[in-house]
Amino acid sequence: MSLLEDKAPYRRPWWKVRLAVLLPVLGLWVLAIGYVASHEASMIFQAPAVFGGQTPADNGIPFEDVHISVDAKSYIDAWWIPAKEPSEKVLLYFHGNAEVLQYESAELELFRQTGYNLLFVDYRGYGHSSPLQTTGITTAADARAAFKYLEQQRHFAASNIILCGWSIGTGVAAQLAVETPGAGGLILVSPITSVADVANEGWIFRYPLRPVQWLRHDNDMATKDKIVSIHMPTLIMTGAEDTLAPPWMAQELYSRAPGPKTIQLIQGADHNSIMDDYSGMLLRTVEAFLQSLPESTTPH
Repeated sequence: MSLLEDKAPYRRPWWKVRLAVLLPVLGLWVLAIGYVASHEASMIFQAPAVFGGQTPADNGIPFEDVHISVDAKSYIDAWWIPAKEPSEKVLLYFHGNAEVLQYESAELELFRQTGYNLLFVDYRGYGHSSPLQTTGITTAADARAAFKYLEQQRHFAASNIILCGWSIGTGVAAQLAVETPGAGGLILVSPITSVADVANEGWIFRYPLRPVQWLRHDNDMATKDKIVSIHMPTLIMTGAEDTLAPPWMAQELYSRAPGPKTIQLIQGADHNSIMDDYSGMLLRTVEAFLQSLPESTTPH
């Protein structure tokens, strides 16, 4: 018998076998986390690429299409809709994701019934606003510019400006409320507690991609952290059938809000149908909330 025949076949240690399998998997996992983190803003803020040319004028509603400067190089596009009767109050509205002003007919019709003036804005990167990659930071700057416009160009007192947001717009409205404590009130429709909480409704971001949430925070839109320092009348409304921003999010925000505060569950409504307000509950709740606010302050 030869010496070669006497040798047992070579076997790699078990730990080397496992490393040979685990290292490529670990590498792919790290790459996935890095990719999502670097592309987070574009994954969160998804502006429609194509939209029509509808305006309030198509429904016989007077309006002005205005460009509001944010900085020396960019602006937000906004619709100014005057109240049917002269009013010292104005509602500043921030829309949800994957929307532009041209999609806001239901919201415009709804809030116009309050008798308030309206300013609806498109974030930069959306609609006819300046093109850029929208982020949590840019939306905050957009909101500040809109508020400043109402104060300085339209001459509204801060206490007569009511902030309102829907869906991801609730994060924008809440951030502005923190920065403008003198505003008259805050309305959150289908609110999110944070972008991370929405993502964590799915297992991929709750488990495999969770480290992304530890790497950066500029797109958190963490209303649950901001609302604790918002000391103005706050109205929170959500649809009972909402699965994107489930009712527990509205309840958590309500529990954290210092008050005065109101919460309303809209039966039969989901995330995208709540503004259709088939039962009239949303409008009645908004009107009751607005009527409970202090009397108008004389514009400066």
